[in-house]
Amino acid sequence: MRFIPICAVLALAACPSVDSAAVKRAHDARYQGDPTALLEAAAEATKAQHYLIDELDRDGGAFTTVDKVWSAEGETESVGNGDAIQVHNKSIFLAYVVRLVPADPGYQIEIEPHIRRYVADHPNLDDVKLDDPTLPGWVPVKIDELSVGIHDALATYEIKTPAP
Repeated sequence: MRFIPICAVLALAACPSVDSAAVKRAHDARYQGDPTALLEAAAEATKAQHYLIDELDRDGGAFTTVDKVWSAEGETESVGNGDAIQVHNKSIFLAYVVRLVPADPGYQIEIEPHIRRYVADHPNLDDVKLDDPTLPGWVPVKIDELSVGIHDALATYEIKTPAP
């Protein structure tokens, strides 16, 4: 009989994944329409997932979000006094650059996550890559959720291709 450590079971339970077929559709989708309308719809979908838009560059076809701070376990960190956010050791700061890029045909959405970790007694936040083995498993799920949310918002613009 093989036993799975309880921490592994709890980690899997704490990190529900997004439907992989929906994530693939979101990553592969192409859109047609006015680029400004596409970008604004993507920004609204991002706001709907409780991210704040920092800068919207309509001419450049991109926007950035403000860092959203999460505990190491994937819960949003609470606001303290004023605008200050209470952070704890291993808190994750997650922001995105979302771009509308030309594709053949139409346009495609690219999401570039910026992931940083707070480590107690370090003067600066540490940059973390997606392939870092110490990155909590919920972080890629948050990125996939954003990707699917934007895709859902752009569904009316999607270029439908016939099934093979």
